[in-house]
Amino acid sequence: MPNLSAEDVDSILEISGLAQECAAESQFPAVLFQRMTDLFGSKSAVFYSMGDDLGGSPLWDGFGFKVDAGAVRRYERHYLAVDPCFNGLRRRAALGRKLIVSTDQEIDSERSYVASEYYQDFLRPQNIHSSMIFGVGDRQGTLGLFGFHRSRTMPHYSERDRIKARLFAAQIAYGLRLRQLVNSSLRLRAVARKLMAQGSVRHYLVLDQNFHVIDSAGDAMKNLGLGSSDLVMVDEAAASVERHLPPEICGYVRNVLLQRVKDHSTDDVLKTFDNLHGTGRIRVDLLQADGQPPLVLVIFLAPDAELIAESRLSAFALTPRERDIVHQVCRGLTTLQMAGELGISVKTVEHHMTHIYKKTQVCNRTELIRQLSF
Repeated sequence: MPNLSAEDVDSILEISGLAQECAAESQFPAVLFQRMTDLFGSKSAVFYSMGDDLGGSPLWDGFGFKVDAGAVRRYERHYLAVDPCFNGLRRRAALGRKLIVSTDQEIDSERSYVASEYYQDFLRPQNIHSSMIFGVGDRQGTLGLFGFHRSRTMPHYSERDRIKARLFAAQIAYGLRLRQLVNSSLRLRAVARKLMAQGSVRHYLVLDQNFHVIDSAGDAMKNLGLGSSDLVMVDEAAASVERHLPPEICGYVRNVLLQRVKDHSTDDVLKTFDNLHGTGRIRVDLLQADGQPPLVLVIFLAPDAELIAESRLSAFALTPRERDIVHQVCRGLTTLQMAGELGISVKTVEHHMTHIYKKTQVCNRTELIRQLSF
């Protein structure tokens, strides 16, 4: 089996690193494409981003290096269908084989290939004689296709070139996916901060079931005595923050998680705690991802944060007294505590709760908060 040189491996690693720095594949700098064509001993190259299914999804976002843009468009409209390499790649996709093919593997003979309409009408005018196409992807799907071209004065791509392409594809797929994940994370954080500003959210923590920090924003970590949220040390992130949270919150979370395991429940568990041990208003919920254990969302709200949307209260035609009751529910007060604060009897509170549930079409306090929240 042909061996790759240390120079080839170093070049592949460097190209992958450069690719991570591009915001999108279309921003691959010319110097990066030059490195790619040098790596594969090629005169020109193209890259297409694409869908997960090579057989059923069209190519899009195609662009090339040292290839005429008009020729690329002609290839997309007509010549793709008769390209032996692309057809070979499509067959490999259907069979679940490695997505890599070169011209020498697909043509019956050199003479018939050169005499073909595809070669004479399309390849020859561009001084292209042979090609190698390979897919770039991972377990999540195909990220795109690379195509490299050689002129007639150059030999066909060899088994060594195909081995090189396999390593290159795996390495650059990692780089592209990492870039994609980083960009996605940055976008989500920007959205989260915008929602925090609009919803009176000061900080938040995302915890696993052992109270280990998965994510945080604002000064949540700092407020818990774990340093700045902008620089979380590895040992801090790995440690449980259970002892830093009010025990009432930890107890509630443990009970909810235990109940979900016991009853296979997926009910909402939203609950708001007011000023536990001077912590201010804290809202606790679960984040459920498909097929994954739930995560705990701990939201630190501004003292004057309003959890209920007034428009929602109006939509359900709640009376002023019923609205008072709803606000007390959001604070997590018991029926007895609500009666004491509002100066009414427990039975009157229960009577109002019955009417509120009927108007909002819910069955419990958690559903009520969900129904009326922003």
